[in-house]
Amino acid sequence: MRSPRVILTCAALIASVWSTSVIADGGAVVWMGERSGTRGVVLVAPASPRVGEVEIAWIGAIEGEVTVVAAHDCGAVVFASCARTRIRDEVHGILPLSRAGVWKVELDWDGAGAGESVLFDIIVDEPLPRWTTLSMYLFAWVPMSLLGVLAASRSLGALRVR
Repeated sequence: MRSPRVILTCAALIASVWSTSVIADGGAVVWMGERSGTRGVVLVAPASPRVGEVEIAWIGAIEGEVTVVAAHDCGAVVFASCARTRIRDEVHGILPLSRAGVWKVELDWDGAGAGESVLFDIIVDEPLPRWTTLSMYLFAWVPMSLLGVLAASRSLGALRVR
């Protein structure tokens, strides 16, 4: 009969390995306010953006084509057109931000130009090293080895008692 402590320890190790592989990020609210008498919210996902694709979402009244323009301090400019989602008053656009630093973003939610645009800044960090995406696979052998040693010591202890 196995000890409940061993079973709980094994379950905790397995749960900790699985919980590290869960990736979910709802993003961060970067702007909330009112334009032309209607309320709106801008979300950026991931919440702490890094070099690569950053999703910009506008939730609020939509009166035309929603466009997003991001400009970096060095002069790089990125443009994205937003697509509607299944939710009635929500659009999403993907900005491929290629440099770390401060990006000044202008979201035109009504298609009227810069007069009613939403302005905000995004601070983009350097990309993560490539090995971090494989860290779970690189270090999965550590808990597995510990479980093997634990199982071997238990079986040797059971053999000595007999």
